[in-house]
Amino acid sequence: MVRRRNRKINRRIKIFGEILEVMKLKKNDIWVQPYKGSRYSFNSDYIFYRIPNIRYKIIAKSWSEELHKNLLNVNPHGGSFRITENGNVITKVKSDSGWIPHYVGKYDRSIKFTGVDLNPNLELKIGDIWPGFYYLHGTRYSLSYYDEIFWRDRYGKKYYIISDNTDLIDKLRIFLPRGGRFYITEYGKVWTNSDYILNWRRVEEQIQNFSSRQKNLLKQRIEATERYPVYVCDYNKSLILDLDDFSPDFSEDYEHKYEDEYY
Repeated sequence: MVRRRNRKINRRIKIFGEILEVMKLKKNDIWVQPYKGSRYSFNSDYIFYRIPNIRYKIIAKSWSEELHKNLLNVNPHGGSFRITENGNVITKVKSDSGWIPHYVGKYDRSIKFTGVDLNPNLELKIGDIWPGFYYLHGTRYSLSYYDEIFWRDRYGKKYYIISDNTDLIDKLRIFLPRGGRFYITEYGKVWTNSDYILNWRRVEEQIQNFSSRQKNLLKQRIEATERYPVYVCDYNKSLILDLDDFSPDFSEDYEHKYEDEYY
């Protein structure tokens, strides 16, 4: 009984410690947490989203000047950046020691794209087709057969979630009965790939109302995965990883190094 209580106390200390570590960060500080999240790119003129492999670029229709300025202040040459599910904007900057992750600031939810809805205003229902991007969009987690959630780095090492997530697991099991990958975006939207559709009539009506860009992106996704990208739920709780033996990754954030992340 005492051991179990100590485990709970240690878990709370880890959770509180990670939250404090991020709260203390200032712009341009080195980011020592896992480098993950939705992947976008920027240059001196604009912010854009790139679909890996085919090198297709979609320029955002709007973004805040402050976000763009902060990105360029940290990385004047431009490049890719990530937005974590907790709204932290991070980017890698080349140095003699490698590609060092830096903290840019908190995401102001200002990035908008024509024909793609990253934060749908309409009320999505569980099982609807996810109307946002599909490739490197959202932090990718995995659900095991034994109700464990973990994040895997690019080298395959697993880091398990230590925070309580029973409510999320219950919803994921509808589409991932044996486990599988799912994604949490910077807006707290959870989606996954599934061959199970709850309401075909509703989904068909939804796709009919998609923009031509959404339809094209959806077609590419289905052809690549042979599954449907479905919305699971909104989830705004923090998934805290056990990072006892974690060390930051100083390799470049290149698309071709993330082939396993696409799906």
